[in-house]
Amino acid sequence: MRRTPGPSIEAVALSAGVSVATVSRAFHESSKLASETRRRVLEVAQGLGYYPRVVPNKRNKVAVVLGARTHLGRDPYLAQVVGALLEGLHERRLRTIVQLASSSADLTAAVEEGFFDALVVLGGPQNAAAWNLPYPGGRGVRELAARLPVVVVNHDLGAPTHTVASDHAQGGRLAAEYLLARGHRKVAYVAPGVRSAVLDARRDGALEALRKAGVTQPEALCFDAEDLPLVEALSRVKHRGATAMILGRQQLTLPALRALHLLNLRVPDDLSVVGFEGPGISAYTNPPLTTVRQPIEELGARAAALTAELLAREGRPRRRASETLTNELLERESVRALEPGGRHKT
Repeated sequence: MRRTPGPSIEAVALSAGVSVATVSRAFHESSKLASETRRRVLEVAQGLGYYPRVVPNKRNKVAVVLGARTHLGRDPYLAQVVGALLEGLHERRLRTIVQLASSSADLTAAVEEGFFDALVVLGGPQNAAAWNLPYPGGRGVRELAARLPVVVVNHDLGAPTHTVASDHAQGGRLAAEYLLARGHRKVAYVAPGVRSAVLDARRDGALEALRKAGVTQPEALCFDAEDLPLVEALSRVKHRGATAMILGRQQLTLPALRALHLLNLRVPDDLSVVGFEGPGISAYTNPPLTTVRQPIEELGARAAALTAELLAREGRPRRRASETLTNELLERESVRALEPGGRHKT
């Protein structure tokens, strides 16, 4: 069966109203091209499903690096990101291997022998080991990024790595602003007991929104699930007068709802709850949980597109690329609106 050919570079040029040379320059970030023109051409190309060709057997081998303790079957978020990433790399005819960070010595040797032309490192608390991937002499991912393109997903390691990430602080602000708009002033924040820049940014974004709204010392209602058993932490949340709480990580959803049940606290009658979206979970809790949703599949798809673009720039200076994607709030049934003064609306 003959495969239907994809859109051509000529089709992109025609739709964007530019020359074929301009389309080529857009993908290679030529200094001769205005940034607005490049943005428009790339948007048209993405809409048509056009990707620049990668020369077979040359600069098309990509390693997807996961942390040594990664369990895709236990983490729906990470599984969806990896799935979208692998699909995007496959669509662009890039040869892909999944590599655990615990095999750092083998990975280093493979990079030096030219087995990989680019790395995609999956960020997130569970993959902290991958961020500090060892390199000869104690150097890490940034040293590898000086030798070949390295794209980090959902975490920013800074130059010379490239990044595609959701706006973690915006996610925290979104949750807090939603609760404030429904009359909640005493909002607790429950952290998951895992420290990372991602989770710290969420907490800081939520606290920033609360302070901006005039809430004094919102950090007094911050609890860490590592410092206290979850049942005790949530008991203190209610004892200190909180009317709502934000769960700082999707993995807290089911344990927190179980703890509230053991404390005989009803959601949202006794305590309103906003979490971070757990694919296949949040919509089916009792009650369905209002959450902040990261652009999960878009993170993987954009990381694949960026990797292909970087590989297409062979022989050209690699200006650092950084893409930030916004989160959205999914309103369900776990938040109750309050009257002024903190009373429940009837």
